Amino acid sequence: MKNQATYKTTARCLNPVSEDLMQGDAKIIDIFNTLLAGELTAVDQYLIHGEMYADMGLAHLAEKSLHESEHEREHARALIQRILF
Repeated sequence: MKNQATYKTTARCLNPVSEDLMQGDAKIIDIFNTLLAGELTAVDQYLIHGEMYADMGLAHLAEKSLHESEHEREHARALIQRILF
C-alpha cells in the first residue's frame, strides 16, 4: 500500500499536484461546524415561519421571514466553503 493517509479532521484537501495532505486545526473546524449547525437551524426556522405567515395571509411578514431565511443560507454557504476549502 502506497502513502495511505490517516484523516483526523473534516478539513482536508488533497493537492493533485504535490499530493500533500492539508489539514485544518481540529478545534477551529469543530467551532465552524457548531456555527454551521446554528446557521442551518436558523434557515429552517425562518423558512417554516415564513410559510406559516404566508398561510395566515400575512404576506409582508412572510416576505421578511423568507428573506431572512435566504440571508442565513448565505451565512451557511460561507461557512461550508471555509470548512471544505
